[in-house]
Amino acid sequence: MRLTDLLIKNLKAPERGQKTYFDDTLRGFGVRVSQGGSKTFVVMVGRDRKLTTLGRYPDTALADARRRAKTVQGAYKPSDPSKAPSLTFSEAVGRFVFDTGLRAKKRTVEEYERLLKRHFAF
Repeated sequence: MRLTDLLIKNLKAPERGQKTYFDDTLRGFGVRVSQGGSKTFVVMVGRDRKLTTLGRYPDTALADARRRAKTVQGAYKPSDPSKAPSLTFSEAVGRFVFDTGLRAKKRTVEEYERLLKRHFAF
């Protein structure tokens, strides 16, 4: 959904807990509505998908919150992509398989390795 002032004003509080509504136009940006009815702008950043609070609505305007979200998201991106380390395909595959092994089941990792070896020569 595209967040607008009218839409945010009309968001209903959930019966329990909090509900986050994300914006379609700016990835990771949204508004969180608590059971008490308070509305807070948030942005999801980083590999951990950490939610960062930007300000409360209506104290913080929607346009200001979007600008802050872009600034926060920009801080997580490399400042100069040309300085990023270059990897060979084999090194990238090795890192991928290692990282996958940290968060996936053994069988999943084995299947990824099988498919990579089948479709790519490394």
